[in-house]
Amino acid sequence: MAKTVNAVALDLAGYIGKHTIVSLEPHQQARILADINAVRQTLFFFDKSDFWAASQTGDYVRAPQSLTGLTLTFGVVTISGAGLASWMDGCTIAVNDDVAQNRIRRTAASTYVLEAPYVGTTTAAGTATVWQDCLNRPANAISIQRPVMLEGEWELMPMSNIAEGRDLFRPYNTHTDYGERPTDSTYPTYAQPRQAGTPRLYLVANHDYYDGSKRIQIRLSPMPDQQYSLRWPERVLPAEVTTLTDITSVLCPLRMEESLFMPLVRDVF
Repeated sequence: MAKTVNAVALDLAGYIGKHTIVSLEPHQQARILADINAVRQTLFFFDKSDFWAASQTGDYVRAPQSLTGLTLTFGVVTISGAGLASWMDGCTIAVNDDVAQNRIRRTAASTYVLEAPYVGTTTAAGTATVWQDCLNRPANAISIQRPVMLEGEWELMPMSNIAEGRDLFRPYNTHTDYGERPTDSTYPTYAQPRQAGTPRLYLVANHDYYDGSKRIQIRLSPMPDQQYSLRWPERVLPAEVTTLTDITSVLCPLRMEESLFMPLVRDVF
């Protein structure tokens, strides 16, 4: 039989001689709420693959965006100006007359830097192009499942790690030159800009978000050359229970409240 938060709270309250939620002291209510969430977290990490379903979600990828009026200083990573937006965090950018592609990092709610110092002309009227080759997922997203579908096109193929896809997801492609160019080094590397096109590959990477949280990103290759739509299954953390009067929350996967959830929460309480 399914249990609601309200029913669980009343069950636990009975062990301390209380029969209504309002009769509980504030610290008792807080303790019951914390124990309910603690057991939910335990169950989630015990077997998240079987107990918690992945929800179908998606996002759209913007066409390359042009920026103007940027303030840029030679040798500095700071970039500012109208048009910079939160979705650009982690995306590839070509800035003004800097010959190398770069990447944008968001460091505060409305503050941005470049991953590498800008080496173009100092200006307060700089221009740039941003490719949305990076999708930032919310804090409660913990994994991206296959298939990742490019609507109207095909399934994107996953890359397992950055090392495997390093030549495809960096702000520039690094190629090994096996003696094709005169040099004093053996097997030197040189960089050339990444190309834009229809995405074929994706990489799921961890990201240090500006607020200190850990989040995941979906990085695309090639860089999207136009607007696209993506769809994929995504697992998220179970929502935190915030009130003892909640009568709708699903507390336990597969509705195993009586056999699994209740014994655990009683033991914790």
